[in-house]
Amino acid sequence: MLDQPHTIWLGASRALAAQTLLSWIVLSVSYLLTEPSENVNWVYGFGDHPQRWMPERLYVLFLMVLFPLVIYLPTHVLLKTLFG
Repeated sequence: MLDQPHTIWLGASRALAAQTLLSWIVLSVSYLLTEPSENVNWVYGFGDHPQRWMPERLYVLFLMVLFPLVIYLPTHVLLKTLFG
């Protein structure tokens, strides 16, 4: 199986989708089950203090879009370029 490059990258594409889905679940659960003072996974703002510039739920949705677009996808493309 590992001798077929198309199989490796097909799995990598599914891994990107799976990582995105998992992050959406983790961010949602972190928001629903934790207090702002705990700020698990930064769902209330970056750092120690909750953000105040947008509604909390909108901020969580913002993170759910931001993480895949700014972290996961560029990392996926970089690794595919380096090792593909």
